[in-house]
Amino acid sequence: MSGTSDQDDLADRIVARLEASFQAMLREAIAADRAERSEPADAVFNTNQAAKILNISAERLRRLCRAEQITFHLHRGRYSFRQSDLDEYREVYRHPRRSVFRR
Repeated sequence: MSGTSDQDDLADRIVARLEASFQAMLREAIAADRAERSEPADAVFNTNQAAKILNISAERLRRLCRAEQITFHLHRGRYSFRQSDLDEYREVYRHPRRSVFRR
């Protein structure tokens, strides 16, 4: 009979460890979800504001939109831009500085 009780004890210990691991994973998932939800929303800019951020003219920005070279949102005929879209444009179209030493 001791063989069965040993197996039961082992099974109980395994179940207890699995429950503890599951609870820890669940707590981590809930914490990550809360942290993700607490991040501030992506700022939204109009054409003039976005042009200033990109250091280009508003007309140049409109041309980029028409050529679909930048991500934008169109609402009632007006362009709007998320901060992440502007950051993406800057990263993709960034030109490295020229060296003062020519090769």
